[in-house]
Amino acid sequence: MKSIEREAERTFRGGRDPALDGLRAIAVIGVIFFHAYQGQSFWTWSFVDLFFVLSGYLITDILVRGVGTPRFLRNFLARRILRIWPVYYLTLIGIFVFTNLHLFGVRLHVEHGAYLRSMFFVQFTGQYVHHRPLAEVIGNYVPWFSHSWSLAVEEQFYVLWPLVVLSLRKRPRALVNVCVAFVCTSIVLRWLGVPGYILFARMDGLALGAMLAVLMANKELLRITEATVERLAKIALVLATPGIAAYLLLGYAGKIGSPPPDIDWHPWVITSFALAYFGIVALLVCQRFAAGRAVLSKQPLPQLGLISYAVYLFHLPVIQVVVNAGLSTHRFGRTAAIWIAIPLTFLAAQISRVAVEAPILSLKRYFPMRPAPAVEALPSTEGRGTLSDDSDEARRS
Repeated sequence: MKSIEREAERTFRGGRDPALDGLRAIAVIGVIFFHAYQGQSFWTWSFVDLFFVLSGYLITDILVRGVGTPRFLRNFLARRILRIWPVYYLTLIGIFVFTNLHLFGVRLHVEHGAYLRSMFFVQFTGQYVHHRPLAEVIGNYVPWFSHSWSLAVEEQFYVLWPLVVLSLRKRPRALVNVCVAFVCTSIVLRWLGVPGYILFARMDGLALGAMLAVLMANKELLRITEATVERLAKIALVLATPGIAAYLLLGYAGKIGSPPPDIDWHPWVITSFALAYFGIVALLVCQRFAAGRAVLSKQPLPQLGLISYAVYLFHLPVIQVVVNAGLSTHRFGRTAAIWIAIPLTFLAAQISRVAVEAPILSLKRYFPMRPAPAVEALPSTEGRGTLSDDSDEARRS
């Protein structure tokens, strides 16, 4: 037990939380399995919502600590750009090269408008007006890049949420209410038929993660303790259980081999998974899940978490390239191609981390987000540690 406690005490040293990095690794592995084995792994699309909860928490933690600093919005957005854009556009350019030069026999027709939508992070936003099933619209987008919808959701969130935090920086209770309102809005929009892969119809995880950060940063002002947050986490897990259990039973009873899209997009299914992941993250952040922290903090999980963003973006294109290269005709078929593609994906992500991301991320020193001086509405977070804002991306199915 003492060794577990010592592991928890080391959690925030160095500006990162290894347990959250480990959790991120689990999430990206789940997303890979969803794209590789949609029958047996039909439910692991939900790990994108774990990424959303983590991002909502980490980004909001940065915002509530940095609000009020000089050039707050400029520095925040610049840091997000340095983190998101290089690998994102590298992947998009790579897909463009493969599809236009017909490398490895790849011959795909892509509308120029598809690349433009991806360039400006507005994938699928037309679905606010014209509600159509994903299968009908995915052909209008860049092949092997459809999973980037979650990056579009987060990039739009990065523009909207800092403005909300800035306007309500002295009213944390109002911020909590806004988070709850965003969750309810997403549920209602999905009930009305809006697909769950655009921002306001998929705010559940982001809003719940943001709420966790607001609660943890303003415990004194809100007159709560970490025990209160722990109770909220357990309530969330209880509320999530019926929806997740029903979904899994229905899926495994008759849907293996054919993902159940109608069930996937059911308003409560998405919210159930978001609540469950909120509960898990909250327990980890509150140091109430020592055994889980110890497991998630063990290598190689934290190291895999560090490269999870590139892994998320690279895995689908790499799988498709390997398949198109003819390796799926091996006597083991598609399975062989997938298990060749997975280590190649992690290798490419590690190279990206060293050769692309690290040099670019070093430019963050020109855009500091230092904690603001203690004010009444934003009590100092000293003592609970800080979280590096280069650890929040990855994403998603």
